[in-house]
Amino acid sequence: MNRSIKMVQKGFTLIELMIVVAIIGILAALAIPAYQDYVARSQASEALTITDGLKVAIQEHYATEGVCPYNSAAIPNYNIDIEAGIDGSYVASVGVRPNSSSASLCEMIVFYEATGVAAKVRGQSLVIVGDMNAGTEVDWTCNNQPAGTTAGTLPVQYPEVTPSACKL
Repeated sequence: MNRSIKMVQKGFTLIELMIVVAIIGILAALAIPAYQDYVARSQASEALTITDGLKVAIQEHYATEGVCPYNSAAIPNYNIDIEAGIDGSYVASVGVRPNSSSASLCEMIVFYEATGVAAKVRGQSLVIVGDMNAGTEVDWTCNNQPAGTTAGTLPVQYPEVTPSACKL
């Protein structure tokens, strides 16, 4: 009686395992940067949520006083009380001032935290400008060139993480 013994393979070969590891490596190389940009964009968009409440106060101030407010104790007549702190998890502070080129443009300058924030957002700023002469519906846009700020700005340096509402 001639019995042939059939060998059944158990497990994976080294080549098969290396192919799986290579595929996982390629997927990770593509997914991690995209995920980091997603996290940075979500952190950057906090500025838009925080400044929504200020928009009405700025518009009312402009309507009654005829000038943009300025959050400085040196100019009390033009002061909106935001010195006490409008901040968030990723936003360090918000400043309000008239635009240097036009008296009817009011700026909100959002400064992001220096720590605990995604690298592309860390220490950056975002300027949101409202044209008060646009009528009853003030158009708020993101400006990529704030005069007098020391930090970089998101739309210029990192357009991929700039909030969708700020795309120029």
